[in-house]
Amino acid sequence: MLHLKPDGGVDLEHRATFFLRGSQQRFLATTHDRLLSIVHPGSQSVQLIQLPEKIRAVCPHPTLECFAWIDATTGSLRIHDFGETGTQITKHLPGSESWPLQGWEDCHFDSTGDYLWLVANRDSEHCEIQLVESRSGDIVGKTIIDDPFSGSYCSFHVGNYAGMIALWLGAGQDGQQIYWLQQTESGISCTLVQHLANTTPPVFSPSGRSFQVFLTERLEIVRFDFDSMVKFAEATLDDDDDMFSESFAWLDDRWALAGTNEGRVYAVDTEGMKIEQEVAIAGHEPRLVGDYFPELAKETGVATDISHFGQLGDLIVFVYRRDKESGLENWKDSLLWFRARWPV
Repeated sequence: MLHLKPDGGVDLEHRATFFLRGSQQRFLATTHDRLLSIVHPGSQSVQLIQLPEKIRAVCPHPTLECFAWIDATTGSLRIHDFGETGTQITKHLPGSESWPLQGWEDCHFDSTGDYLWLVANRDSEHCEIQLVESRSGDIVGKTIIDDPFSGSYCSFHVGNYAGMIALWLGAGQDGQQIYWLQQTESGISCTLVQHLANTTPPVFSPSGRSFQVFLTERLEIVRFDFDSMVKFAEATLDDDDDMFSESFAWLDDRWALAGTNEGRVYAVDTEGMKIEQEVAIAGHEPRLVGDYFPELAKETGVATDISHFGQLGDLIVFVYRRDKESGLENWKDSLLWFRARWPV
């Protein structure tokens, strides 16, 4: 077993449903409630902001001290600085008023911060994608794509080079699919990735030459070569009581960490997708389920209290629930992180 001591950590005053990289010096951690934390890994400090509405999506600017967010009530896109002020950019996407989820679904700054990607459900069968100038809000590209799952959840994800991002459409057991998006001289291009039906969003290696996804039907993690789109290798967890989850992070271009539903973490050699060793996070080592969750004391399996982890550049961030309660009320998470490297 490999033992990993985190490089730092902070306590949050809310649940960390998702976190996003703003720059080398900070990242955002937030939930779908109104609370958002700006985390500074260098000083291990947190700035808490309470927004006026619940959050549907959020994206930090890569260089400026501000972030874009979409309020969950109206779907409005807003730009908010790291102080207490915010500006509404656009109220909602013009579309079918019969569709119940109005407004934008997700937003994503490009690597320069000069442009902002937006996506919304037009109706039950179509999504609209726009690329707008960050400062003016002027549209520089727009396209409409088919939604085969009728009202999918839409989310943007970092691509493998400047200017390219991934758009993921997900509808639970109905299916998932991925598009590659890129700005062009005439607007934007949008390419459906036929090879990636029914997967989680892609996580690219540091070089961008390959990426990993979790196949939701086959319950295995798979590495693809980006240029050829050839499946490089796959791995399945040989455990009847546990399986791989969506948590995945690259240590370098070959080695990675993969998480499971029971909060366990494994080091994976992605050259052959071989599971090398289990990784124990200091203070969160694998134990009997009841040691972490007393209400499950009769369970016989092994688990940790790590709920999920993800990659933010060269940082790998782990999340665990600090308040030790079992209900949703007053949920408070803590974060741990370390710099991606191999050996750990």
